[in-house]
Formats: sequence, C-alpha cells, structure tokens
Amino acid sequence: MRARAKNALPLERHNDFIEIRGHLPRRVINVIDAVAINQGINRFAALRNILTAWADEKVREATLITRVNRFAVEPSAPVSNQSLTDATVKPIQALPLRSKV
Repeated sequence: MRARAKNALPLERHNDFIEIRGHLPRRVINVIDAVAINQGINRFAALRNILTAWADEKVREATLITRVNRFAVEPSAPVSNQSLTDATVKPIQALPLRSKV
C-alpha cells in the first residue's frame, strides 16, 4: 500500500470535489504560496481552505438574511390578497454576530 500525501483528502470524499482551473494575478499567488509555506501545505490546499472558509461565511450570511426576512414581515393574509403595507410588522430581534478571528 502506498503512503498517502500529507495534503491528501480522505478517499471517501474525493467524489465531493471537482477540478477548477484559471488564472490569478501573480501577487495573489505569491501571498497564497507564502501562506501555504507557513502552514506546511501545498498551494491548492491553501486555496481550498480559503475558498471553503469564504463559502461557509456566505452560507452563514445567507442564513442570517433568511432568518431576518422570515420574521420581519408576517402578512395576516396571503400577499396576493393584501398589500404589504397592510401586513402585520413584528419587531426584528438582533441576532448575535460571530466575531472575526
């Protein structure tokens, strides 16, 4: 059996990935390479970590937007039968924001 690379993904997860290709500015790649060297991983593992964190933040952002909008306006009748100006408006409660680390 062959030894697995340090940055290899679990075998059962390979079907969850697709290949991407493209061009990025040299200065961006230089920063990504420096981060990868500092973390002891390869360039693509660093990119995967960056993009995964970005995607997680966007999902969290969308979830908060959905929660706020779901509870902000609750029509007392279907919207098609009544204008939103006649809707019952409930106060929006502040949701705790995750601090950036």
